[in-house]
Amino acid sequence: MPAPADGREGGRTRTTKDAENGHHLHQGNTCPFFTKTAYDLTINTQQCSAFFATVCDTGHKFFPNTPHSLIMKTHLYLSLSPEALIASHLAPEDFGAYLAIGSRHHSSGQALFFELDPAWRTDAIPQMAAVEARMPHADGSPRKSRYISIYRVLEHVPLNAIGDLHLATPDGRVLSLAAAEAGQPSADDDSLHHLYQEYCPIRPRVVSMLAPARFCAHITDPAQPVCVPRIAFAELTLGALAGNLDASADDLGNLPYAGIVHLRDCLREVSERPDKPTKVLVRNISDNVLYRTIKGGFYVGDPTGLKHYPMPTRTELDAKHHAWWQSALNSFGG
Repeated sequence: MPAPADGREGGRTRTTKDAENGHHLHQGNTCPFFTKTAYDLTINTQQCSAFFATVCDTGHKFFPNTPHSLIMKTHLYLSLSPEALIASHLAPEDFGAYLAIGSRHHSSGQALFFELDPAWRTDAIPQMAAVEARMPHADGSPRKSRYISIYRVLEHVPLNAIGDLHLATPDGRVLSLAAAEAGQPSADDDSLHHLYQEYCPIRPRVVSMLAPARFCAHITDPAQPVCVPRIAFAELTLGALAGNLDASADDLGNLPYAGIVHLRDCLREVSERPDKPTKVLVRNISDNVLYRTIKGGFYVGDPTGLKHYPMPTRTELDAKHHAWWQSALNSFGG
């Protein structure tokens, strides 16, 4: 479908904002690297010069030797499963689909990743110094992923460089979560017992008497015999067990965890031992974590602070993110 002669795309004037969102010029109908459809533009020389000047001002990279005159922006992503620092020319929605199902749709798997400040750099990861030069393929075409580091990444990323969290379902649908603004209600609640899934740098499932902020402070405290420098985790629902360890099976609802008896025993142990506020329930979770079990949201923190990414309510998910929510409900995991 060719573009109208006035340079409009589907009845909408194309702007520099389209370039910032990953749209680009392409001599044809469908771009092989993005899910968006691209069209030829009819613009004069003056418009073209002004357009590319604006693109350069916004930090985009233009590669004049590419086959299709692509405009590309390098994104930095921190994957949580598994832990990895990745550079990509794909926007978050396309990158999440790429991680979940691959470029040929031959794979399927859950993916969770943070978008990082693209200007952030650290000497602790030497490979970052040449990331821009290594990004385009030899022919100048965009790169879906360039792995920069796969070991001890999170500990080197400061909280202020961590942006939105993106959750991809096994069929490639992506939900983006922003961190709560300062001054919003605390992420902690009045539950007596808590269940946490740690994502990075370790992946045990843990029961605790500590609310999220105190749990993060405890697990990242260098004075503790076992600690990590920084941690990403989520709180999972406990149903009636959050307030009553003697709740009957009928009161628990549809808790999808294996070993409910073991879960109850572990919760009882931490509740009876003030000197042991946490206990490992499962040493390592290798399966997908069901998104429907997320309670308050996701967290990333260290001794300096905690960022909270609230999970929308089920009503909000069904109303505003219906396709993603239905995909999440149809996923299998533990």
